[in-house]
Amino acid sequence: MSSWTENFTPEGYVYYYNSVTGETTWDKPAELYGDDDVNLQGDWYWIPDEKEAFVPARLVSGNPKGGNVQVETENGQVQVINTTKTELIPVTRVSLKQPKNDLVLLDDMNIPLIMHNLKERCKKNLIYTNVGTILISINPYKMLPLYTPSVIDQYQRRGEAELEPHPYIIADNCYKKLFEEGVNQSILVSGESGAGKTENTKIILQYLAESAGSITGVEQKILLANPILEAFGNAKTVRNDNSSRFGKWVEIHFEPQGKICGARNINYLLEKSRVVQQTKEERSYHIFYQLCKAPAEIKKKYSVNKPEDYFYLNQSSPYVDSIDDAKEFNEMRHALETLNFSSEEQDFIFSVISAILHLGNITFIGTDKSSVKAKEPLQTAAQLLGVDAKELETSLLQRTLIIPGQPPTTIPLNLVQATDCRDTLSKHLYSRLFDYLVQRINTFLGEDLSKHKTLVIGILDIFGFE
Repeated sequence: MSSWTENFTPEGYVYYYNSVTGETTWDKPAELYGDDDVNLQGDWYWIPDEKEAFVPARLVSGNPKGGNVQVETENGQVQVINTTKTELIPVTRVSLKQPKNDLVLLDDMNIPLIMHNLKERCKKNLIYTNVGTILISINPYKMLPLYTPSVIDQYQRRGEAELEPHPYIIADNCYKKLFEEGVNQSILVSGESGAGKTENTKIILQYLAESAGSITGVEQKILLANPILEAFGNAKTVRNDNSSRFGKWVEIHFEPQGKICGARNINYLLEKSRVVQQTKEERSYHIFYQLCKAPAEIKKKYSVNKPEDYFYLNQSSPYVDSIDDAKEFNEMRHALETLNFSSEEQDFIFSVISAILHLGNITFIGTDKSSVKAKEPLQTAAQLLGVDAKELETSLLQRTLIIPGQPPTTIPLNLVQATDCRDTLSKHLYSRLFDYLVQRINTFLGEDLSKHKTLVIGILDIFGFE
């Protein structure tokens, strides 16, 4: 009877223990080999794969340093690889069976092994992996129980215990260094669209709010800014149903005693073109669809109908299974009220959003000199914006050239130019509205900052544009 036994780590990885010598190893001892294990002996290399990018394969014949070689993958597929065109990267069987929670601990830092390590951890819902002080996050596209109050408490009280990598550790380290060193801290959240930047930024804010707290309750109001910024700054893309279409720098201000005393947001690079045009698999900003799903009295007040009725929204499918626009509209309105947006301010916001929808329905006829085809959307947009309908029409149909010393010259716009003018006005209105919202939130969240000498943790959430 063999003295070796097969065991499993808490994460589910296999290792082997010798009850006689006390030795442990990741490699399967020869005494436990079966027929399949004998076939795994030999030299192993990473080879390209269309679906997985790279897969491990055993060298069957040939010289891996030049010419053609024959290899066999783990599922028994035999391939011939030309090593003059494709580099074969060596890999050990141990490294395949022993994923690390910190990539610096890998036997060899190469792209195939890094991808394999991340994939194997993600299969076990271990979506966070360190690279030294950098945290890699894999978007699981599902909810995981990683952010509950008990988990927060576990990381707050971790002491010297080694816990799985998590954004809470990044946030906790920043918070501690902020007061140990008296130096402002910053966190960079980067990645392509759909990588999970927005969610991880919220997770960091959640941890800081729970850990630091405040005297005035401002930390909860900081979190309430998210539904507003997401409604007006996020949209469905091909990769992500809630993609931030702007970059942001968030400052969390702390007073010397460690409590949060305010916050400030700076926005960058809002994707204005999305207001007037989207691909078939994408949507415009959430707020447009939310307003179309608002209670009946609100829709009537702002002359809003179904998304299909508006050119700016019917270029693509307006509905997303994972998004409840009616529910999110109510959450966004609750956030506006909690952050002290008055009824007049809310009326202004929704009027501009509705006006943009009606501007998109203004169409033009004519060639060299265009005219408005139907007056109704023009009149509705003008009413919502509080401007004269005739003046709005004139601004869409002509431009004025002013030369010093000469009377103004009016130049009529053709159909294409008038359409571009309409779209430019819509994009500008939305951009200015978004800037106003950010400024207004900053005013509320930062009203006490002048009373304190503060330290700052800044979070930069950007680089999401394809």
